[in-house]
Amino acid sequence: MLAVTRRLLPADDYVRSGNWSAAKPSALMSPQPGNPGRRVGVYGMGEIGRKIAARTAAFETEVGYFSRSQHDVPYRYFPSLEAMAEWCSVLMIAVRAGADTHHAVDAGILQKLGKDGYVVNISRGSVIDQPALVAALTDKTIAGAGLDVFETEPHAPDALTAFPNVVLTPHIGGHTIESHIAMQGCVIANLDAFSPAGRSRIRFRALESAILDRNFAEKATRRMLEISAWQAGKDSLKNPLRTCWLLLARSCSHSENPIRQETVPFRTSAWIARKEGKPPF
Repeated sequence: MLAVTRRLLPADDYVRSGNWSAAKPSALMSPQPGNPGRRVGVYGMGEIGRKIAARTAAFETEVGYFSRSQHDVPYRYFPSLEAMAEWCSVLMIAVRAGADTHHAVDAGILQKLGKDGYVVNISRGSVIDQPALVAALTDKTIAGAGLDVFETEPHAPDALTAFPNVVLTPHIGGHTIESHIAMQGCVIANLDAFSPAGRSRIRFRALESAILDRNFAEKATRRMLEISAWQAGKDSLKNPLRTCWLLLARSCSHSENPIRQETVPFRTSAWIARKEGKPPF
């Protein structure tokens, strides 16, 4: 949001290119509205939406939200996404992917956001109708976009790369040491929770783990450590994260039953495990 509304990337290029020192005029360097008083509409008031709201409020913005249900939060609630888009100047998307959110931000929503509005997506690429977004940027229906996710990842959204008023990042919304530590802790806790009593004893420390009992989910834990190494920037893991597969053990109801394993795709933002159709977290 800060990068696209304050035009930080064009500003960086303006300095690097020498245009600033040469006093060359640039339309992208014209004064822009500041954050105090800016209306930020958060689409989705889950845990992430609440943290976004708290952070944007610290910049003295007005915060509103639209969610499946109304929450006990100190922000203005809107009964529909359309109503919020008409009110806000920054539409911040923080909902999960699903049939009910697929292309929820379409041409109509972008039209309501208006020529001074920005859309920022840190959730899932499927929530925005990407061709409609390209058309809105081309026609100057909206002022710009900040996108951490795309409909087809990790392929570059070619049509969007040409716009100087669009900030693109490679799905790094949760790519911090702290978040990786939390995710690994969650995986280990679930492996422990789904193992028969006494079969799993895993100690977790920062970005490294030691297996004390390898009888349970040895392959899963080893793969997790490889992923951790890649995320920590170590050279030991050569495979890109998108090609990694996380093996998660699924225990049966009794310890004397054998442990069955299933292979599931691993994504940056989701650790997936199942037990009889019930999500472990």
